[in-house]
This record gives sequence, structure tokens and C-alpha cells, in this order.
Amino acid sequence: MQGKNVLLGITGGIAAYKAADVASRLRKKGASLKTIMTENACKLIQPKLIEAVSAGPVYTSMWDSKDNIITHLDPVNSSDLILVAPATANIIAKMTHGICDDLLSSALCAGWDRNLFIAPAMNNNMWNNPATQRNIQLLKDSGVKTIGPQSGHLACGTSNIGRMTEPEEIVEELCSHMGQGE
Repeated sequence: MQGKNVLLGITGGIAAYKAADVASRLRKKGASLKTIMTENACKLIQPKLIEAVSAGPVYTSMWDSKDNIITHLDPVNSSDLILVAPATANIIAKMTHGICDDLLSSALCAGWDRNLFIAPAMNNNMWNNPATQRNIQLLKDSGVKTIGPQSGHLACGTSNIGRMTEPEEIVEELCSHMGQGE
């Protein structure tokens, strides 16, 4: 990932804490990161944590204008790839239907032509919901690449599909796609 510009989108799924590990691993691989966090992601983890481990700017609002940039376009325009981790059923639905009601969904709508990856994470019933499965298929048909989800222990206490892929595996998949394997 040396020299690659990555836009990391973090949503309010319980797996948001794993995004810090993803950011740290990408940085160690030489990637330059910009991060967009949703309002709900900020309730689970602090933007300062992501800023510290990524060594890059963190945007949390359309009104976070830094250096007179257009907040929802600049991070997209300068990215080689976009990763949403965790990707909740909510952000997946927004991506599928072009809903732009916050900074991350607006950036994802603008970045549809980028190398776009999602790492889904949600309860198994949400993952298996026919609407979610239709949305995933539409995204795949549009060129979005999915990493996971995996089966394992879920926040609700059950063991089933819906667990976000581990950060190490996510980074390996991104490196492989970008032609920069181990």
C-alpha cells in the first residue's frame, strides 16, 4: 500500500473499534489515510483515536471544512481506494440507492467510480434480510467489492454470520487488490 491514498469510512456499527486497527495496519503498509466518520461512529470511538493511529485528517461533518476544501469531494478525489469498515446495513442501503444525507454517504455517492470496498458487519438477521442481500448484489453488480462478513461471535451474543472480517485480513485483501501483497 506504499504511496496509496486510502479513504476510510467508519460507520456506527459495534465493530467500529476494529477500524482503528485497520487504519494502523494501512499506515504501517505505507498508505496515506483520510477518514470520514459518521455521527454514530463518533459515539462508539473518538475521532482523535483514528487521527492518532492513521496520522491523517478525520472528517465528521459536512461542515468540517479544512483548508477551504469541499469536504465530501476532496477526500474522494485524492483517494486510490475507498474502504467502509464496518459497513452497516444502513450505509449499504444508502450506497445502493444514492442517499446522501451525511458526509460519508455523500462521499460514497461521489466516489462510485473508485476502487470501492466494504466490510459488512451486522447481526445475522440483518445480513440475511432479503433487502440487504438485494442491496449487496446491486453494489457488487456496480463494481463494489465486499470483504466478508464472516461467521463468529456477534455483539448480540450469538455465533453466526455477520461478524466483520478481521483487520489483518481486510488489509491483506486490499494489498492483494492493489497488487501489493505481502
